[in-house]
Amino acid sequence: MVPVLSSHTVAETTDQEPVLFPDQNLEWEIRDALHIYGTPITQGMMKQLTKLNFNRGITVSNLEGLQYATNLRSLTADGGLGNDIRDISPLAHLTKLEFLYLSGNEHLSDIRVLTTMTGLKNFQADGCAIQQVPDLSALKQLEKLSLIRNQIQSADFATTVSPSIKELALGVNNISNASPLAGIHNAKIGLNVNHILDTSMLDWESNTIESYGQQITLPVQKTGPSQLTLANPVPSTGGEVLPPNLINDNGVYQEASHQFIWSSLPTQPTGTVSFSYKEYDEDGKYYYNGGRVTVPYEVVAAAPVTVRYVDTSGNTVAPETTLTGEYGTDYAVQAMAIPTYTLTGTPQNATGTYTESAQTVTFV
Repeated sequence: MVPVLSSHTVAETTDQEPVLFPDQNLEWEIRDALHIYGTPITQGMMKQLTKLNFNRGITVSNLEGLQYATNLRSLTADGGLGNDIRDISPLAHLTKLEFLYLSGNEHLSDIRVLTTMTGLKNFQADGCAIQQVPDLSALKQLEKLSLIRNQIQSADFATTVSPSIKELALGVNNISNASPLAGIHNAKIGLNVNHILDTSMLDWESNTIESYGQQITLPVQKTGPSQLTLANPVPSTGGEVLPPNLINDNGVYQEASHQFIWSSLPTQPTGTVSFSYKEYDEDGKYYYNGGRVTVPYEVVAAAPVTVRYVDTSGNTVAPETTLTGEYGTDYAVQAMAIPTYTLTGTPQNATGTYTESAQTVTFV
């Protein structure tokens, strides 16, 4: 007969299994933390670890073996102190881990394992190479998430962040849409140095938010050669149109119409102009929202507007006329009087704007 081992016996047997560490520096850090220097480290010994701090300047680059540290609550592996963590998958099932500091590990790009690290309260990975943040809905206790100076383009993950969040730091990334953060309340939010034009949907009442230093490039604006006119695209944090604090390239701002006008464009067919905006607190001392907007433009020629006069059968009853003008400017056509003919109506495009495409106004 084959002996049947109890679950307790199996656990004891597993606890005696030695742990192999591909990274000798990681093994040294763990030996030092456990004060074990002459014997193999077993899986059972790994359960004694509750805190690790790799701060001695020796490079830890492989976390294989840490999956057995099931009681680990705090792990610091600062890339600025010589560590080079690239793969955190060994941490995937450390559900008691509350504090994880990986800032400065500039080759760390994949953090999908966060989805199963349900005990996390504080995760910091500034200055890494993270492009995407996974669904964080399983992290019910998450209080701080810091991902400054990464390569994150989308903030969609913010819709999955727990209401427990107290600090969300996303400065110096490539985020252009802040709307996924609209459901966050009573938190500190950092969005500085991104590409965000509109933050008016955020809860500025209960949150403390900073969103200055934005770098925004608008779509190419087509224009005629004499001037570029642009409706102000910048909303304040309250949703009103926010006037500029500085206009470059000899531009002016018309407060009444909320329009920018650059009337001295260079002779080149393409180029850029720019303006800046800043939003201050009520005392005018604290600057919390702002940025620079670059406006690329293309000077284009306008196509003519042809005016035709026909009877109800479509026969021409008077010579065609042609209107020309500058791209983006308005035109208006008044019907000429034609003997023995009565105008049946005015076409909708009798007034309009010169475009790149030829237009025809037909009077019947």
